[in-house]
Amino acid sequence: MDHRLPFSRVWGDGTTSSCDGQFFRGAKRGASGGDINARYGVDHGFSFYTHNSDQRAPYHVNVISAATHEAPYVLDGLTSHGTDLRIVEHYTDTGGATDHVFALCAMLGFRFCPRLRDFPDRRLPSIAPVAAYPFIAPLLGKRIRTDIIREQWGDVLRLVGSIKAGHVAKARRL
Repeated sequence: MDHRLPFSRVWGDGTTSSCDGQFFRGAKRGASGGDINARYGVDHGFSFYTHNSDQRAPYHVNVISAATHEAPYVLDGLTSHGTDLRIVEHYTDTGGATDHVFALCAMLGFRFCPRLRDFPDRRLPSIAPVAAYPFIAPLLGKRIRTDIIREQWGDVLRLVGSIKAGHVAKARRL
């Protein structure tokens, strides 16, 4: 791979990456003919969802339906890329970010840094009551249901272990 070449270090050390999809229109109606995508409407097509390292080279690509949510594919690229890159920090756009991806990235040892559209309209969840955070209270939304997390913790740990071991079907996690 290109990242093994000495010159690739000019751009980065191979620990930071990003991913995004590139849409291509299809000529005919396919199996997803009835799907409607918020961005592309009823245009038929697919996306190449590509992970690129900070060394300016792709290291993982998935071909997905344009009507498919991108977020589950973030984890596929980070955990199933088959290279010797050691990604530590990963960037996406809003399409690659969900609460699930945030949590799973943290549990898998990745620093997740999405660029979020409409950030002023978003609210951050908190564990303690909003009154415990008076300086950021306007930024807070619903409280995190720690009782549900505690109840499901064993399953969460099994999921993380299965992702690390490569036993979870690609992009079917979320």
